[in-house]
Amino acid sequence: MPVVEAASSTLVLVTGCTGYLAAHVTQQLLRKGFSVRGTVRSKAKGEYLDDLFRREGIDRHWEWVVVEDLQKDGAFNEAVRGVDAIEHTASPFTYEMNDPWEDLIHPAVNGTLALLNAALMEPKVKRVVITSSIAAIMDPKEGYYTFTENDWNEASVPLVEKCGKEAGASQAYRASKTLAEQAAWKFVKDYTVDGKAPFDITTVNPSLIFGPPIHQFSGPSGLNASVNIWYQFLLGNKTEQDAITVNNTFVDVRDVAAIHVAALTSEAASNQRFIVNNGTLFYQAFLDYLHSPAQASLISAFPNTIKGIPGYAQPLGNVLDASKAKRVFGWEPIPWEETVEEDIDELVELRARQRTFDGAYVRTALGNFGYALIILKVFTPEFAKIGLLYVILSSLLLIVSSVRAKRSDHDFADIYRPTTSIVRDDPASVLEPGPRIWGRPFRTSGYVVVLFMLLK
Repeated sequence: MPVVEAASSTLVLVTGCTGYLAAHVTQQLLRKGFSVRGTVRSKAKGEYLDDLFRREGIDRHWEWVVVEDLQKDGAFNEAVRGVDAIEHTASPFTYEMNDPWEDLIHPAVNGTLALLNAALMEPKVKRVVITSSIAAIMDPKEGYYTFTENDWNEASVPLVEKCGKEAGASQAYRASKTLAEQAAWKFVKDYTVDGKAPFDITTVNPSLIFGPPIHQFSGPSGLNASVNIWYQFLLGNKTEQDAITVNNTFVDVRDVAAIHVAALTSEAASNQRFIVNNGTLFYQAFLDYLHSPAQASLISAFPNTIKGIPGYAQPLGNVLDASKAKRVFGWEPIPWEETVEEDIDELVELRARQRTFDGAYVRTALGNFGYALIILKVFTPEFAKIGLLYVILSSLLLIVSSVRAKRSDHDFADIYRPTTSIVRDDPASVLEPGPRIWGRPFRTSGYVVVLFMLLK
């Protein structure tokens, strides 16, 4: 099957392009010169990416379309019109699961099949790259086992079939990734006639993904699961036992995105699976690195970060063999120290913004209390209602501040900060900072007072 070329004449569809990984895939496609069309769930999320790519100067060949329900029949029919290739990254995951089939498995499988059926309607489509996971490869093995692309997870689906919700969200997710990828391979096989398929597919199976987020997200709850676990270590919400017992695998989000892009243009990637993994994840090693004297400034923003048990020996575990991806794509993983440092940089900023936003509400509330005291003390009694109004506003702001601090349910993604290139060995392109955005709480009380005086 002929592969696509990295040129503006090549239009690539990226599903779920506002996600943690997908935003990086989209960014790297645009940097390589592709034209990109992304699917988003809402107009606001599309506009966030508009601003992100415009600030880097790579938005010329970028567009987005709203696809609200990925499972709906014909959901992708318009989105695939005129595209040459597809990067299918959209897949659900939630810990708040009532039914593993309805909440995770069916959306993953049906979303994949809906996309592939839509691709059949566009004769220009040459390749579909699908984000799978090591969850579709790894299952419990006796002793120490080396997993390759020939392995499949044969444990999670039967477990979910037997136990249902009691199997847990993690096993349900593993089952969803396994069944979605298997459905994709079966789809291509079913539509292959005389050895020819309408298009070929490539699946990318990454391990736990870390690295700097560039997508729009609402506080820590908007981080991907693996980065959020790391964030909890930094906040001091994990234990020493957590640091020494977690022994998993990891890879940088930028590496995973790069493999997605390379898979579009490589003939050798046709109808292949690729494990994308940098090594074994051991949180104690990360913590030892962060608490070293050389990283004192990096860790200073998180004084509650646990130390775990310094120097604790990493236990032996299963191995994920990523040699195929390294050989086919010439891939050299980003060093894990760089991943940690740049991840922490973004989390430091998130933490700072969290404190700044929460603090803004508190400061505004206290300021309004001050206005109330001045009005009640200095002005005549007829102004008392305005003073009391300030008291009410201040109380409401304190309540809002408390709720926001607990829920972290506001947007930490700062699209107004200067941007630099994150491609290694590229010179950083420093851009001008955007306009300062004044918080609404500083204006709300004034608007209410003016309205009150007009009504009076």
